[in-house]
Amino acid sequence: MVAEKHKKETQPSLIEYARDALIHERKRKKQIYEDLLIPTSLRLNEVERYHIIKIFEHITIAAENEIRLYLVDLLEDDAPLSVIMLLNDPTKHLTLEWLSDSILLRDQTFVAMLIRRMRTSFLQKNCHKKQYHKSPKNSDIIDSLIGQMDADIALSAMVLLIAESRQISHLNNPILSRTDLSAELQYKLLWWVAACLRSCLLEAQLSEEQVDRALSKAVRQALTQYDEGSTLEARALKLARHLHKYRKLSDEFILQSAMDGHTALMVAALAIRSGVNHHYIWDIVLNEDESPLLLLLKAIGMPRQMAASLAFQLTGHSLDNHQIAEKVKAFEALSQSDADKALALWRLDECYRESICEIENRYKTAREKKAYIASPDFFQQDCL
Repeated sequence: MVAEKHKKETQPSLIEYARDALIHERKRKKQIYEDLLIPTSLRLNEVERYHIIKIFEHITIAAENEIRLYLVDLLEDDAPLSVIMLLNDPTKHLTLEWLSDSILLRDQTFVAMLIRRMRTSFLQKNCHKKQYHKSPKNSDIIDSLIGQMDADIALSAMVLLIAESRQISHLNNPILSRTDLSAELQYKLLWWVAACLRSCLLEAQLSEEQVDRALSKAVRQALTQYDEGSTLEARALKLARHLHKYRKLSDEFILQSAMDGHTALMVAALAIRSGVNHHYIWDIVLNEDESPLLLLLKAIGMPRQMAASLAFQLTGHSLDNHQIAEKVKAFEALSQSDADKALALWRLDECYRESICEIENRYKTAREKKAYIASPDFFQQDCL
């Protein structure tokens, strides 16, 4: 009887249902309004959006599973059996319901990683399709490096291949390994997942002090297992440095790396050859307009035909023939020394460069506003 009475008292009324529905409708209208303001050229298509969300889901589940493993050991003597069973249940993903509210999706650096993984997966799929038409005599470039006599190159190539294999699920879908995040993003991801798990554990009648103590220890244990030197990018840079030492980072090597789908290795090679930070090289390589990439390739002295082939491969053939011809003509007209001088801003520290661009844009806006106010047309307007 008591249970029945409690059930009746806690059951939402029609008034609460109506209030929730109206709140949801207000939120929906606000989101639609913001969505309509996004220009088509800046909008994700449905395929891109699907892959980005799936990549995010996978990485949060991986982080959650790791924290839950530590929590089982930390709580098994104090927590109810139902909590231990929940933490041990691989079919329950406790953080997924919080995905849409995640602060990580408002972090530009984290979102940039998701976009990068999505776009590189499309490049890799295109490369794999072309492998069927590839001559058997031309082996994959990583396989060739693993067979090198030099132990540094062979070992670095093998660990890079292992890191690349972590980026594909057993269903052949693109994923982002948690260990491929930077230290800062790794830190944010684990603590956000811990906050999601906190809500679930508090619902199981555990005390706040007990939950916070266990989660803090679990996250710290997970962080101790992280090694930024084992990320895909770090391994690609290490291999590229070994190859540069033996003068093997040729134009042909860079082109073949792209054609074989080893985008991280190609980015590392371009970073070392050009002196531009590899984080910025990713923005250049994955840009749908190949102009920045062609400028970079001109600066490192890559021949026209090879540069055009590389740019055509990486942009996914998004430009028509006339646009490509115009860009290639501009490539030929520019000297290598002028192209190299143009990279001076790109070689600066990332934060410094972005601050310069932001301030320049503000100065430009202020100058345009000042010039508009000072123009004769402005004073001739009938303000009344």
